[in-house]
Amino acid sequence: MQTGRFDRPTIVPEERYCLCCNTRDLEDEYHFICICSCYVVIRRKYLHKDLYQNPSTFKFINYLNSWNKVELVKLSMFVKAALAIRNTILNVLR
Repeated sequence: MQTGRFDRPTIVPEERYCLCCNTRDLEDEYHFICICSCYVVIRRKYLHKDLYQNPSTFKFINYLNSWNKVELVKLSMFVKAALAIRNTILNVLR
């Protein structure tokens, strides 16, 4: 999810900030799933509340390594919905 990660010329990591929220945080997988304020509503709908209420890298990694099919399906539904929101926001900004 890092904006500019595969663009040519490559954007340096310090400038790959989230274009959806105004926090100037690096847009990586952790920020996208646990932190970004644009996805609060769908985060509550799909993800376990402990993951986003008290986010930590440890919880995030454990969540991604889960074998629980229900959690994984909900995570994929969150990602699909969040990407739709992200694309809408980015299209408006262009």
